[in-house]
Formats: sequence, C-alpha cells, structure tokens
Amino acid sequence: MKQVDTLMQEALDTGVFPGAVALAARKNKIVYHKAFGCLDHFKNKVVHQDTVYDLASLTKPLATAAAAMHLADRGKLDLNAPLGRLLPELEGSEKAGLCVEHLLCHNAGLPAWRPYFRELNSLPADQRKKRLHQLLAKELLICLPGRKTLYSDVGFMLLQWVVERTAGTSLDGYVSKHLYLPLNISDLFFLPNRLQNSSVPADREFAASGVDENNRAVYGRVNDENARTMGGVAGHAGLFGTAGAVFDFLCHLLEIRSGTAEKGLFSRAAVERFLTIPPGAGRTPGFDVPEKQNSSSGRFFPRGTSVGHLGYTGTSFWVEMRREIMLILLSNRICTDPESRKIRDFRPRFHDAVMNCLKA
Repeated sequence: MKQVDTLMQEALDTGVFPGAVALAARKNKIVYHKAFGCLDHFKNKVVHQDTVYDLASLTKPLATAAAAMHLADRGKLDLNAPLGRLLPELEGSEKAGLCVEHLLCHNAGLPAWRPYFRELNSLPADQRKKRLHQLLAKELLICLPGRKTLYSDVGFMLLQWVVERTAGTSLDGYVSKHLYLPLNISDLFFLPNRLQNSSVPADREFAASGVDENNRAVYGRVNDENARTMGGVAGHAGLFGTAGAVFDFLCHLLEIRSGTAEKGLFSRAAVERFLTIPPGAGRTPGFDVPEKQNSSSGRFFPRGTSVGHLGYTGTSFWVEMRREIMLILLSNRICTDPESRKIRDFRPRFHDAVMNCLKA
C-alpha cells in the first residue's frame, strides 16, 4: 500500500486536508487502516486511527436511513405510505402524496437546501423544532415526485420528522439504542446540545470539525449550520464517528446481505431493498451510487453493485458488494479551505490507488 501512503502524504502537502484516516477492507477483514496528518490546520496534535470526525452527510445512510430501515423491517413504517398519513401536519400540502421512499431516494422533488438556521437561531432552543416543522410543511416542491433525482438535505429533515414521529423518540436516541448499542459500536454518536469546545467528551480524540469566525479550530461541534441550530441532531447531518465504527456498521450490512450474519439487526430482504436502486430512481434508499462518468468512487466501483456516500466535511465510504470491498476516508478538509474543490479531485485518485493495490 505504499502507493496509497504516498498519495495521502501528497494530499497533506498540497492542502487537501490537515489530517485523515483511511481504511480499506476486503471480505469484511481490514487490510489497511492508517492515520495521517494533524487534528487541525495548526498542526499541534497528530491524527490516530480512532480519531473522531464530523461525518456530515454520512449521517443519512448510517443513521436516518438505517433507522427507517429498522422501523420498516419491524412493520412500524411503510416506505410506500404517503407523508400526509404519517404526518397529518402535511395534509393539504403538495407533499402529502410523497412517500417515504421518495425522501430516501432523493427524488421527492424537494429543494437541495434551505438556510433555516437564519430564522431558527433567533428562537429559544425549545421552540426551534416546532418552527422547523412548520417551515418544512410550507416548503414547495421544485419538480414532480419521481421525475428527477435531486440530492436534498430538506428531504432528510422531513425523514427525521417521520422517523421520530413513528418511533416516538429522538433520532439519536433511537439509533443509539436499537442500532449501535446491539452491535457494540460506541464510536458512532450524535452530540446533542453540545455546541462548545468544552463539551467535547474527554475520553475521545476529535479532529477539528471546522473553524470559528476568528479562524480558531472547533471540536465536537457539527459543521452544518442547520444541524447545529437544531442542537446537533438532524436527519441530514450531526453524526460523529471513527473509521473503525463506520466499518463495523457497514460490515454488518454486508454480512446480512451475504447471509453470514449470526444475528442481524435487519432482515436480508430489508438490506437488499436499501442497497438496490428502485425502478425509476437514481439512487438506492439512503445510499449514493457511482456516477456513470467521473464518479468520486473512481474507476473500479461498478454501478449496480456499489453503494456509498459523501460528506461535506471531507468524509466518504464506498462499498463494492459483489467483491465485498470497502473503502472509508475520513478527513476534515473544511479546516484547510471550505471552498476548496481539491477533495473532489483527490477522492477518485485515492479510491483508484487503493483498488490497484488490492488487485495486485
């Protein structure tokens, strides 16, 4: 894996990110797991394999979609049910006829993003969720459902509302109790209401999740402003974790899919549904798939047998299900330059380099 080591060092030298953890696995066995660089752009402390990163939109597949899968698998949530039935507050709106799977597959016709935090920040913390729900209920579709795949944070904010209404508890509470705890995964978690550096759990080492207005590194504070405004727990962002914990959870899904899991959290049919692109959709429920051209996954993850996801902070994972190959990259590229596009060029090079080494 010397080629990968060299590429990771090049990324540090050229400012792609200040630090990162890379992990590769084959047949559910880790074959490469290394830490590179430093926790922040000041380069005072080095990254370790168990360094915790702000996973950003990896929250979608690893928490929100997983919670929906768990509820659906137990007959508590119908993925084809109209939202108007699940959330009576949406009755009479054009979103009432949307189904849960529309939200999961990002083809509900909802906008990609809205700066809800600008209004919510002016409200007391205990009034923000109610107001967010009102704003989501008023949100207009920008195209007809099922016609176009448009990646949407707004859709996963709605999905959080569905999950929490169905489960009768918070999203972070549900995934912790029903998903991570049964698998003994302690390093996937939300940090609700812990918005300052002093609130970071002392028993874990965090990479900086961004910088403040004075360019000082912040730790344990979710980078996404909408998620931060909602106390750190949101359907689209807010999850923190280590590369090893991401591997453990994805490994469990692969074991269920292959029929080798001794006791699965989900049925094999449920996992297969969430890892398969539905007819007419462009993504699987909760997961991304490789683009037909110039994919971030590189050249060796075939569309149809591969799923993954990207996170704004510089995180990603890709899984090739047929060969059971998994690549995970956690970084905090937002500390170097939030507007930089260097990570876009680096990701496919990283994936190709690892895959070339695995083939050799």
